[in-house]
Amino acid sequence: MNVCSLRLFNFKSSYPPQKTSVIIPCLNEGDHLRQTVESLCACKVRPDEIIIVDNGSSDGCSDFIERENYAVPTQLFKLSAPLGVSKARNFGAERATGEILVFVDAHVLFPETWIKSIQNALRNQAVGIAAPGGKAWGNPRATCFGYRLKNLKLEIDYLRWKGLTPYAVPMVPGFCQAFRKDLFQQIGGYDAGMINYGMEDTEICIRLWLLGYQVQIIPNILVTHLFRPRFPYEVSWTNLIYNSLRTVHAHFNSERVERAIAELKSLPDFDNAVNLLNTSDIWDRRRNLESIRQHDDSWFFEKFGMKL
Repeated sequence: MNVCSLRLFNFKSSYPPQKTSVIIPCLNEGDHLRQTVESLCACKVRPDEIIIVDNGSSDGCSDFIERENYAVPTQLFKLSAPLGVSKARNFGAERATGEILVFVDAHVLFPETWIKSIQNALRNQAVGIAAPGGKAWGNPRATCFGYRLKNLKLEIDYLRWKGLTPYAVPMVPGFCQAFRKDLFQQIGGYDAGMINYGMEDTEICIRLWLLGYQVQIIPNILVTHLFRPRFPYEVSWTNLIYNSLRTVHAHFNSERVERAIAELKSLPDFDNAVNLLNTSDIWDRRRNLESIRQHDDSWFFEKFGMKL
């Protein structure tokens, strides 16, 4: 569904969210994907289904799904060519049957009862995204409880733990983001205009805040995430800068857009990214979002003390 079709902000579900689908895009994950699936299946409270979207892997990382039976019904969709993170997540969401959609990276381990906390948080209709805290795979003392922007290059600072009960944060990482499916569909899912990798988690968090919803961290659960020193696939400067520019132009006022461009223009391949942006749908997208949002970017930055 296109985001321009969204007109009601206080969207009410007629059911308490229960059935949960976990959606895992993957690309050349080696054995990490197997470990992620096995961790989900070992939980005391399990998801109702796992949907794996193999985004064009060349290493056979998802082949085991077709050979083994798991305690959780697991579907594998193998794509002949990569869609990129946003489109792969949306592809999985279209095939999910759960009332709750949880998007996770293919290198995450889970505590035994994490799903109950996710379900409880999303019963609050004001919450747009619920996410657990995270700790680093191999270094559990390194933790993350959401993040904030530290500059208009959209570089981030991870946030520290603030308490036991769920609370609002500016943004939560994409390694585990949960939505009510009805709301996810209403807002148009992840931005399908994003290319390959980068900024999809930041953009959807900003979008939900501006549409009038909260982004919540659930600090009483911690998933384990592998923070990799390098990617098992190509990530280009052109795509990263394009995705950053797309986020900035979709949501920020003209003065912030100009300052963001000034900060980003020194990066490699900036001109290529601008050329891509100028041939994209970003101008229509910006107009659509401006027509339906409840808050502007200044409200968002002031709310969380980000002096940008």
